[in-house]
Amino acid sequence: MLTHIVLFKLKDPSAAPEVKRRLEELPAQIPQIRHFEIGLDIVQEARSFHVSVFSRFDSLESLREYQSHPAHVAFGAWLRPQIEAGAAVDY
Repeated sequence: MLTHIVLFKLKDPSAAPEVKRRLEELPAQIPQIRHFEIGLDIVQEARSFHVSVFSRFDSLESLREYQSHPAHVAFGAWLRPQIEAGAAVDY
């Protein structure tokens, strides 16, 4: 099992609910996703990231299939202009 965690700091924090809504559509479209949890920051401090993604995949290959899936690629193209900063960790 591989865990994939991503954090997004948005240029406009008010876009976070729309980001979450669109992310929540991905599991129905991408069979490689085993677990998918989206969180929105409630502290809203300068250090905070606005959106978190906690996901699990069977393997590194499954993660790579997810990342290259057309639904994920389309989401990334929509999101990219809205991101101020991001971070990811895979273990």
